[in-house]
Amino acid sequence: MIFEINEIFEYIQASYLEYISMNRDERYAVARIFDEYDVFEDDSEAIMEDMITMLAIGEMIVNNDCIFIKTIERLKKTYGNIQLFIEIVKDQITESELKELLMRVKNVEEALNTVTVTYNPNY
Repeated sequence: MIFEINEIFEYIQASYLEYISMNRDERYAVARIFDEYDVFEDDSEAIMEDMITMLAIGEMIVNNDCIFIKTIERLKKTYGNIQLFIEIVKDQITESELKELLMRVKNVEEALNTVTVTYNPNY
C-alpha cells in the first residue's frame, strides 16, 4: 500500500516538474495538475486516492508566491476527511507510515494558513 501511495506522489511531482521544465510558470503547472489529477472530489469511494493526490499537490504548492483561493478551499475540503481516510488505511499501512502521512497533512494545512492568497484565477 505505501508503495502505491509513494507512486502517486512521484507521478504527480514528475508531472508538475515537466510543466515547469517546459518554461511554464507555477500557476500553469498547478492548473494543469489540478485538471489532470483532481478527479476524486465527488467519489466517496476514493477518499484514499483523493487524500494522497491533494496532499501531493498541497506539498508542491505551499511555497508558491501566491495560491488561488479555490485551490486552498479544495485542499482543505479533502483534508477535512482525515478521519475517514484514517479508517480506510489504518489496516493497510503501518502505524509509523500513517503517522508520517498525518504529519504531512498537518504541515500542509498549517502552511496553507500562512500563504498569500489570491482571489484572481488569472494570477
